[in-house]
Amino acid sequence: MAHWIVRIRKERVAVADERVHIVSAMLQDIKITKLMNYEDEFERRVQDARRREMKLVRKEQFVWGLTLVIRVFTPVVASFATFVTYVLVSEDNIMTG
Repeated sequence: MAHWIVRIRKERVAVADERVHIVSAMLQDIKITKLMNYEDEFERRVQDARRREMKLVRKEQFVWGLTLVIRVFTPVVASFATFVTYVLVSEDNIMTG
């Protein structure tokens, strides 16, 4: 799971870097951006990068949530399985009135 999260995070950081680069390029050449009416193009590119970034964030959070669910329920399932095994192994383990 950790390798999966690290791989997703690397992809997400790359997309975030791309988005920051687009915004930086637009702001550095703001005069040209305004004169040539490139605002819509920059906005489209930033929105596209942000959409891809958020997709990866959701994927990363899903994996993280799955990891937490497994960490929480594993002891419960193990305890239940132990108890069931204990009861099923011998009828002497069950108190009868």
